[in-house]
Amino acid sequence: MNINNRRKTTCGSRVAVGILLAVCLGFDLGVALAGEGAWIKKAPLPMALGGAAACEVDGILYVVGGETNSWNYPIKSLFAYDPKTDTWTRKADMPTARSGPVAAAVDGIIYAIGGGNIGAGSVTKVVEAYDPKTDTWSTKTPMPTGRMHAGGCTLNGLIYVIGGMTGGGGSFVTVECYDPKTDQWTRKKNLPHEAAGSPVVETVDGIIYSFCDRSVYAYDPATDQWTGKAQIPASPSTGAAVDGLMYLFSGLSTSSLCAHNLSFVYDPAQNKFTSAPEMPVGCVVAASATMGGKIYVVGGASGAPNQCPTFSYYNDLWVFDPQDHPGSWTRKADMPMAIGNAAACEVDGILYVAGGETNSWNYPIKSLFAYDLKTDTWTRKTDMPTARNGPVAAAVDGIIYVMGGGNFGAGTATQVVETYDPKTDTWTRKADMPTARICADACVLNGLIYVLGGWDNSMTLLSSMECYDPKTGQWTRKSDLSVPPVHPIVQVVNGKIHAFFDYATTYIYYPQTDQWIERAQLPKEFRAHASVGGSVDGQIYLFGGLSASSSCAHNLSLAYDPVQTQFTSRRAMPAPTLVAASVTMGGKIYVVGGASGAPYDCPTFTYYNSLWVFDPQGGEYPRIWSCSRPSNDTVRLVWQIEAERIGRRYGFQTKPNVVNTMWGKVGPTVQATNTIMETTLGVSPSDTARYYQVYEAN
Repeated sequence: MNINNRRKTTCGSRVAVGILLAVCLGFDLGVALAGEGAWIKKAPLPMALGGAAACEVDGILYVVGGETNSWNYPIKSLFAYDPKTDTWTRKADMPTARSGPVAAAVDGIIYAIGGGNIGAGSVTKVVEAYDPKTDTWSTKTPMPTGRMHAGGCTLNGLIYVIGGMTGGGGSFVTVECYDPKTDQWTRKKNLPHEAAGSPVVETVDGIIYSFCDRSVYAYDPATDQWTGKAQIPASPSTGAAVDGLMYLFSGLSTSSLCAHNLSFVYDPAQNKFTSAPEMPVGCVVAASATMGGKIYVVGGASGAPNQCPTFSYYNDLWVFDPQDHPGSWTRKADMPMAIGNAAACEVDGILYVAGGETNSWNYPIKSLFAYDLKTDTWTRKTDMPTARNGPVAAAVDGIIYVMGGGNFGAGTATQVVETYDPKTDTWTRKADMPTARICADACVLNGLIYVLGGWDNSMTLLSSMECYDPKTGQWTRKSDLSVPPVHPIVQVVNGKIHAFFDYATTYIYYPQTDQWIERAQLPKEFRAHASVGGSVDGQIYLFGGLSASSSCAHNLSLAYDPVQTQFTSRRAMPAPTLVAASVTMGGKIYVVGGASGAPYDCPTFTYYNSLWVFDPQGGEYPRIWSCSRPSNDTVRLVWQIEAERIGRRYGFQTKPNVVNTMWGKVGPTVQATNTIMETTLGVSPSDTARYYQVYEAN
């Protein structure tokens, strides 16, 4: 029995092979995330292609050869990608056009080996070497066996070419080794015939691993011998190694001849598989390479030409970071009442929630609640003089400023500014805002309060931004946005204001020049309308908001890197939420109250009194440690959840195959404790393999 320390388990009649399939979010412009690690989309290739090969030299990714339009059109192109500038450059073409070559680098020289034209049924033995310093190609000794779509790797200065395909679609088991120093080839022990085809090949600790179809074999160069290993849950198409683990991505579905998007990680030390975050798209014949602890996957196709109904080639470049955290959500003490459309800020480690609405957006309130994170308790403070929903709040020098708001249901907005002193529990009226506005957002930068967007008294969207100086009590008009933001989120990072809203472009404001600049586009599936956010360590996090397809909220979460101008997905909120209040304290983001959707329009509408805390550095999915079969009709799962999720209910889902079958719930739900737990479930005696995953049942 193999012990599983990650997320999914499969039980057979004799063995347990670990994997836990996690949930993923896919965005055209964003990422897919599940479990440990995340996918990030980078600048696309200058052309769509599949069947290329990739390798790295001096921090530059090189993509050589491939095919475009269909497998009848092999190409000779060479592209270079610089991750520092996120740009592609076309380099000198290979002398020989070919698809499915092997690419490997030794001592700064790239070797393009074999390949061919699968449409014409031809393969080549050609070996050509590229020198990045001179941008020139030279011809080397041909490979003894012409083939395409072989597996290749570099070990101890030697290049190994493993398996591959004939021009007629047959398979090779041949293994040949090339020494660049002598320009000579040597025959090695054949692959076991069960692994013939187009293998994914990687090296870890001096051992070569071949992954093909469902088979895994390990090759020891010292003994020239192959050893069979654990089977893969689903056939991979590409992959690479990071820190002693091998990540395998996507592959061809045998039932549809289109690509699946499953991902797995193989631990050679444990000889076991666990799941990795799924690829954002199903992809075959992509090129991949490891650079800087991340895996770059480029190009590829959605399936087999002329056979997959949705066939197309990709020009995508996806980067997988195995160390990216999904983040974690922890529930704290509930507010004394359910509130939406309130404002929040922090003073001296205390969270203050001012105003908002209850029952519906026709009932603005004047309450002020204070939450002490040290004691996990709420206290009601002196009410605001003015009841209002949709205000903004900001704190400067220990004083809380609550600005604007109104009665959204009645279509009225206010200019009122009132300040609260936590030391005296008293309110004071200040100079009104120049513009009445409701459902705006605000931030503090260099001791000044900036208020952006919202609706005015006629329910017209505002593109204006106004700045308040607490020291002088004066307001100043700043540059307008080019478009009026709908329910914006504004966050300050590195002395600049970042604005996110609805289906719009992200904007950044430079206070020194009083200018707005367009930046990255928000993923449409997210839609930042009425969502909330916070910033930690230079990253901006966005949570929830109005669904793109209904009047109810979604629970998606995003992280935005202002330097890279990239969005990545994070662990989803525990509940679909909009018009919540949020604030950052102690490196975590506190999200309080909110609603499940729009009053009168969302069928599941309700207000929340919940307080959720998001930790960007946290996050593990439930772990299935082991799976055994104590009898013909039972399986035994040993599992555990992360500490902050103790007390929640969990259940199990199962299916007989990881590809093309649906998960079904099985057995009762149980409340998790702080110990490793064991659960016995019924299983059919005829099952030879079955997969299980833990899901949260709250």
